Amino acid sequence: MREGRPSVTARRVAAYRLGFDRLTAGFGDPSADERLAADVAGPETFEPGERMVRYLRARTSFFDRVVLHAIERGVTQLLVVGAGYDGRSLRYARAGVRWFEVDHPDTQSDKLARLDRLGIAAGRITFVGADLRDAGLARSLLAAGFEADAPAQIICEGVAVYLDPGVLEGLLTELRAMATPGTRLALSASVSLPAADQGTRERFAASVAAAGEPARSTLTAESAGELLGRARWRAVEVPDRAQRLGFLVSVPIWRPALPPAPATVSRIGSYMDRTFYRNGTGTLAGHLETAYGAGVERLHRLDVGVYHVELADGRRWVARIFAASRPLEVTRGEMEILRILGEAGVPAERCAQPDPVSVHQDQ
Repeated sequence: MREGRPSVTARRVAAYRLGFDRLTAGFGDPSADERLAADVAGPETFEPGERMVRYLRARTSFFDRVVLHAIERGVTQLLVVGAGYDGRSLRYARAGVRWFEVDHPDTQSDKLARLDRLGIAAGRITFVGADLRDAGLARSLLAAGFEADAPAQIICEGVAVYLDPGVLEGLLTELRAMATPGTRLALSASVSLPAADQGTRERFAASVAAAGEPARSTLTAESAGELLGRARWRAVEVPDRAQRLGFLVSVPIWRPALPPAPATVSRIGSYMDRTFYRNGTGTLAGHLETAYGAGVERLHRLDVGVYHVELADGRRWVARIFAASRPLEVTRGEMEILRILGEAGVPAERCAQPDPVSVHQDQ
């Protein structure tokens, strides 16, 4: 977007949405959302494309469902990144649910002025002005009252296309640092009109470039998954149509962040990182063969860090990889307890080797 001016594409999205049927809820103020959108659209005229109408209608419906589902499952924090003139915080306002809206100060100040002029109360919304190209969003959100240990629904609708891939990865990494169990990320990952022909794509790119907001990302389903994985998110299953259009829902991957990425802020999330991450599972068979001379035929995962091992000579073991944070002496102490129980004939697991404790990739 051009410095000193609110987003043109955000205004267009608001104008498009005026013609859409929206999901209803037994709470909130849909009329406030519609008044804001009508004020934003104003007298400006542009030629709506049929494909864009279909795409934005589907996108709007998808993210409406994400929001309502989050509220229904008890989430009390909703974070909208690149909010523009989105009015879901008005349409789906509910007692006990706090909204955070992040956007460039130029667009956000224009939105706030319109809300004030229209007399629309926005007391449950915390506005955080930020340029998404800059690092430090997590710090700003925490300073604004975002609770890292409370589950949140994060909405990144229509954002990815306007960010350079490196910037987008940094943003997703920062958002992951604030995640806790129950936090989810909803993202529209593809370039707008993902099913369109090349000519339509080029016209869309030319249109947003002329508005000073050029498309920068060309994510595919595969590259989006890889990007999310690097940022410690994992996509979960969504309906086929949503997936084809590039709409994704992700949950945190529990593994420690590698510097310089920020570590998980929430205490519960940090505990999950330490407790549920296992390294080197792909090389476990080789480690067992090296450490114990056991020919491994097959490994089957039973639980976090727990594997059923079928050996070439017909024997069967259970191998456990404990978290790296677990002291080695604790595991050796449990080995001794199992040995004593076995010698006494007490029903318990038996040690498969005289010294069954070994170190595999610091675990």
